[in-house]
Amino acid sequence: MKKLLKRFDILIVFFLFFLMIPAEYHETFSWLEDQTISLRHGIRSNFGPYDTTAFPDDKIVLVTIDDRFFDKYGKFPIRRADIAAIIQNLDKLGAKVTCLDLLFELPDSFNGDMALAAAIKEKKVILASRAVFDENNNFQKIRYPIPGLKNNCPTGYINLTSPSSISTFLSRLRVWPEITLWDDGWPIAVQIVSEYMGVKPEMGNRKLIMGDTFIPLDHFNDIYIDFSSLPKMHKFLHQSVGISAWEFLDISGLDQYEILELKAWIEDKIVIIGETTAVSHDWFDTPVGMIYGIEIVADTVSTLLKQAPLRPASLYMEILVSFMLFLGLVFCSVYIRTPFLQTLSAAVCFSGFIFFCTFLYVYQGLIVSMTCNFIAGISGFFILSLFSYFRERESSNARRMEKEQAEKERQIAQAATQTKSEFLANMSHEIRTPMNSILGFLELVLEESNLPEFQRNSLATAHNSAKSLLLLINDILDLSKLENGRLELEKHPFDLQQIMEDIIKIFEVECREKGLNLSLDIHPGLPRYYIGDSVRLRQIIINLLGNAVKFTEKGGITVAATLSDADILNMLHFSVSDTGIGIRADRIDKIFEPFTQAEISTSRRFGGTGLGTTISRQLTELMDGKIWAESRQGKGSIFHFTVNMEPADKAQVSLIATQSALDNNSLPVSKRCFKILIAEDIKENMNLVEIRLTQHGHKVIKAWNGKEAVEKYQQEAPDIILMDVQMPEMDGLEAARRIRRLETDTRIPIVALTASLMKEERNNCLLAGMDSVMGKPINFDELFDIMEKIVSEDAGSKDSILEINENSDNSPALDFSPLVPEIKGVDINKGLKIWHNEAGYKKALLGFCKYENAAHDMLNLVKHGDREGAYRIAHALKGISGNLAITRVYDIAATLNAAVMDSPYDELISLVASLESELKSVVCSIGNIKQEQKSRECFGEALDINELKELFRGMLASFEEYNPGAAAPFLEKLKQSFPSHQTDPVEQQVENFDFDKARDETIKLAKELGIDEWELKANVSSYIP
Repeated sequence: MKKLLKRFDILIVFFLFFLMIPAEYHETFSWLEDQTISLRHGIRSNFGPYDTTAFPDDKIVLVTIDDRFFDKYGKFPIRRADIAAIIQNLDKLGAKVTCLDLLFELPDSFNGDMALAAAIKEKKVILASRAVFDENNNFQKIRYPIPGLKNNCPTGYINLTSPSSISTFLSRLRVWPEITLWDDGWPIAVQIVSEYMGVKPEMGNRKLIMGDTFIPLDHFNDIYIDFSSLPKMHKFLHQSVGISAWEFLDISGLDQYEILELKAWIEDKIVIIGETTAVSHDWFDTPVGMIYGIEIVADTVSTLLKQAPLRPASLYMEILVSFMLFLGLVFCSVYIRTPFLQTLSAAVCFSGFIFFCTFLYVYQGLIVSMTCNFIAGISGFFILSLFSYFRERESSNARRMEKEQAEKERQIAQAATQTKSEFLANMSHEIRTPMNSILGFLELVLEESNLPEFQRNSLATAHNSAKSLLLLINDILDLSKLENGRLELEKHPFDLQQIMEDIIKIFEVECREKGLNLSLDIHPGLPRYYIGDSVRLRQIIINLLGNAVKFTEKGGITVAATLSDADILNMLHFSVSDTGIGIRADRIDKIFEPFTQAEISTSRRFGGTGLGTTISRQLTELMDGKIWAESRQGKGSIFHFTVNMEPADKAQVSLIATQSALDNNSLPVSKRCFKILIAEDIKENMNLVEIRLTQHGHKVIKAWNGKEAVEKYQQEAPDIILMDVQMPEMDGLEAARRIRRLETDTRIPIVALTASLMKEERNNCLLAGMDSVMGKPINFDELFDIMEKIVSEDAGSKDSILEINENSDNSPALDFSPLVPEIKGVDINKGLKIWHNEAGYKKALLGFCKYENAAHDMLNLVKHGDREGAYRIAHALKGISGNLAITRVYDIAATLNAAVMDSPYDELISLVASLESELKSVVCSIGNIKQEQKSRECFGEALDINELKELFRGMLASFEEYNPGAAAPFLEKLKQSFPSHQTDPVEQQVENFDFDKARDETIKLAKELGIDEWELKANVSSYIP
């Protein structure tokens, strides 16, 4: 309420409505109000109560001097002697009261006054007089008929009032108190009703009193006339209840029946005589339009007889209606913000106000001022809208400033976070650089066999402490990435059971040494294969299991995996329970905060930083899960966490199996000695790398900065370059770029050495032209493996000590010649044209046997409504059978591929049955090949990892030409080395001229073979002509 009172616009509008009360009292906008009354009266005439609005034709009749009368009368104006004859005839017919709505202020030119005076004498006849007012509307006098007429009957003035000075809109009968003091000082309608009722009119207490009849007057002593409804097809009242005066001019010649008919019209009724000719000036504007004076008198008499004049609303009613409209407009302004909705709501308010006022007029005869309230409402809404606009603009400016301020604060916070990240990265680099030397030299010394036991134990302790410090640095960097939202989860299929078993193996030795029982419990209903970030899942479990081992002295530890909900396969629930020291109840929630442990003494006793649980919490939240703990001090703890991961489908499970097979059957590594250029600015790191490399027979060329590295590259022609990223004068990135620009035909592999683990650092290295990235401290086994993979085969020299015989395969050569005529349903000639390699083609045919149950799988999927799964099998079978030229299978698979989604169930079952029969026939024919031929995978000519990389790079470069011919040589070599089910996707996209998808399929195949995508993309440009 206080807030509303502070709104000056509301106070202004309230004052505006308040001003409308005196304006309404003084009828300031009466002309406009008259128009609204006309509208409301039109509705009342059509829809109002008939008994109230109908004209009382049983009591009043109009005798009109109309055009028809003058047509027959033949002269103009009507003679007063003839008017006297009409009055006499009406008296004979039984008229109760006769009113002459004609002015007789001047003597008759045709000497008919005596006849008229005689006719009205001693009869209930009322003549019309006229009240005269000055220009200020002050009463002056009454102009009566000539004395000879006035003295024989009463008179009544016919002056009606109009509330407007703009136009004459007659809607009220005003009773002037000062005129009532004169002789016959009453309106003619009052005189008629009084004569009809046989009473004398009086005024008192704002009422017109006629015997037992009380007619209310307003503050102007006005009576609001309720104009009668007209029957349909009638424009004027006299057309419905009027008779031409010609009928009564002479009734002597009428027969009895005609006399009775006229008598039925006239007897015991009020008869009003007046002109209704086209040239008459006796007509006025009223709520029902322009009507004649005789009709106004008749409607006024009708209103008085029915005692039902229209009533103006009381002051309290007017104030209440105005206040309701005011409240509606305030609500629209204060509680509705949108301009369109404000306008719409205001329109609803005004419509409701108009409907309410009209309803009261139509059904209650109550006049509520519409004009004053409407003017106040429109003006008020304009004021409220104007103020609302300025307030909204001010509010918008404030919000914009707040937004700008928030954006500035966000940028400041972002800059602070960036600074923090850069600081962590730099600190990581600065710490990792000396740690590289420490760990490296410790490992170098520990390799000596003649060390005393005490020295070996001391060095081993130092080595373990250094590795612990390195793990702490990694945790801090992970926490920084998580807080900044820069750690991105990967999605790949993985074997959950295998990961869990691998994690258990990591801690088996330590648990055995401490005498702890370590067990793994995987729920039988848990799927084995999932899609997600297995590395981060592994990190969470290792963190929790590491804590459990650390804080448990006796008893056991159990790692469990199950589903959070048996019906939801993608929400996994893991738990790590131990019988360790436990956690106090008031400390459980704090253990997930950074650098926090359950007790201060815990850190001193067991070590650790408290980052593991924090990182685990943020990783679980990143994987749409949560983590929580249950514990009792001295009894042990159970750490639970959930993660959201999708189960892998059959194709993805196959991919896992393929990757595992590749990992277990990788190509033998040939050990070679290389000429290696090392760019490193830290002397200790340089010495370490030099010692480790020379121990394995490599030749080392040293450069102490990037500039020197570029010079040595040009002078020495090394086989490979090991490039530190951060160096003085010229960093490793710029050096790599310059070396790439200097290259001609031979590409020298460059391996980045960096202490930063940030993803941006790795990407920058690859974009600069480096082939691989090694973290510090250097894992030399990994470095040797990378060098063997990325250095071309013709570089370096063999180390006779480590040489391995690559042709050690003792398997007998396969004889495929009997195979050609044996296979039913296979077009051998077409297949050989596709493959161009007989051995590879025949090996792929052997592999086709695994699709023997494909039709059965499709049938199950169709029965369970999974047509998409059936479509995938049909699509795969179509491609495989087409590449192998298994013609009948291909035709059925192609039909299924097109029809599986839309065909009727019965037709689909029939096609699948045909496919199953054909598959069994083909697999049976292939099964006739010797058993030893089935067991050997034929990849054609074997390729080592470097040849594979060169092949893939060349193929990716050929796609840039958008020409199948350019890709053909590479595809041919690929098809000779791998089965068709691996090369078909690439070849199919090339044939479809969709080189973007061909590029994606090539990279996908390379990943399956363990080749890093960045190693391919970063070097493709060198193959583009």
